[in-house]
Amino acid sequence: MKNLLKILALALLLTIAACTQTLTGAILHADTFRIGGAFSLTGDAAEWGNDELKASQLAIEEFNAAGGADGMLVELVLEDTKTDATGTLTAVKKLIEVDQVPAIIGPTWGDSFGSVVGPLGEETQTVQITPSGSIEVAEGTVDYPFFFSTFFPLKSEFAAHIDLMKKKNIRTIVLIHDVDPFNTLWTNLYAEEARMAGIKVAENYEIQMGDNDFKTILTKAKEHKPEAVVVTIFEIGKVGLVLKTMHELGMNIPLFGSASAQTRTLLYEYGSYAEGNVFTSAPALDSTRYIAFVDSFTRKYGNAPVGVTAANAYDATRAVLETLKEGARSGEEIKQKLNELSLPGTFVDTLDFDEKGQVRDVLFEMKTVKDGTFVEVAS
Repeated sequence: MKNLLKILALALLLTIAACTQTLTGAILHADTFRIGGAFSLTGDAAEWGNDELKASQLAIEEFNAAGGADGMLVELVLEDTKTDATGTLTAVKKLIEVDQVPAIIGPTWGDSFGSVVGPLGEETQTVQITPSGSIEVAEGTVDYPFFFSTFFPLKSEFAAHIDLMKKKNIRTIVLIHDVDPFNTLWTNLYAEEARMAGIKVAENYEIQMGDNDFKTILTKAKEHKPEAVVVTIFEIGKVGLVLKTMHELGMNIPLFGSASAQTRTLLYEYGSYAEGNVFTSAPALDSTRYIAFVDSFTRKYGNAPVGVTAANAYDATRAVLETLKEGARSGEEIKQKLNELSLPGTFVDTLDFDEKGQVRDVLFEMKTVKDGTFVEVAS
C-alpha cells in the first residue's frame, strides 16, 4: 500500500510539473509555444495597451480551447512598454534575448517606437505585429520585413475627416501637433490631403512634447479665423484641455481629432466642452464578427473594450496563431506565413497584409459627443 501511495504521489507531482499557469488564465501542458506581448500597461497609452493585452489573451484562450496547433498550446509572455522609447526597447529586448520568443504582439503605439525596436527585430529575425502603429510612420524610409501592423492605413482616416469638412462647408483649418514621430507625419500627410481636397491649411503649428500652454498657440491660431482646428498630441488625454482653452478664447469652432482622441478622459473630465464640438475618426465597426468579438470580450472581462485598438490586437494575435497552425515555428517561418495570410478579419473584412506589412483598406466613420458618449455623426 505504501508503495502504491508513493507511485500515486509521484504521478501527481509529475502531472503538476508538466503544467504551467499562463497569463491567459489557462492551465497549459509542458508542450507549449511561447509568444511575446509588449503592451503599454502604464503611461499615456495605458487605455489602449490594457485592452490590447486582454484581447490578445482572449484570442489565445480561444485558440488553446480549440486544441491549439496540433495539440501544442500557446503561452503569452508579457512585458510593459510603459509608453516610452526606453520602456519599449527594454521590453522587446527582454522578450527576444531572455524569453527567446520568435514573435511579439506589439508594441503598443508601434509607430512612435517602431524605429527603436524595428532594427532589433530584423537583427534577430523576430516578428513584431503592432495593433496600434501605422507602418507609414514606423518604417518611414526604412523597410522592416519582420514588422507588421493591424493598425489602419492613414489615408482612409483622412478621407472621412475631409468628407465631413466638406459637408459642413469648412474651407480653412489650422493644424496643431507635437513632435512625436507619429503625430508629425500624421499631421503633415493630413495637410497634404486637405490641400488636395481644396481645404486651406492656414497654419501647421508644432509644439514640444508635454507642452500644456495651449492658450498661446490657440491665440495665434485664432488670428487666421479658421473654421476648424485639427489636433493630434501624444498626451491624448489633454485633447479636452485644448477644447476647454478654445472655449475660454471664444473659438466657437469644432475640433477634429484622430481615432486616439476617443478617451474616457475626454468624456468624463471635459464632457461639457466636447458635447457636439469635437469630431473624431473611428473605424466603421459594425460587422457581425466585430460584434461577436465585443460580446466575447464583455463576457470575459465584464465590460466592452474602451481602447480603440482591442480588435486590432485580437486580429494580430489570431494572425500569429494561424501561422503556428500552419507549421511555422521560427521568426522567419512566421514572417513568411504572415505574408501569405488571408483570414476573415475582426477589425477588417479580410485579414491580410500588403507588401509593407500593413492591413489593407479600412472603412472609417466620424463620431461626435452626444449626451456624454461617442456617437456616429448623422449623414
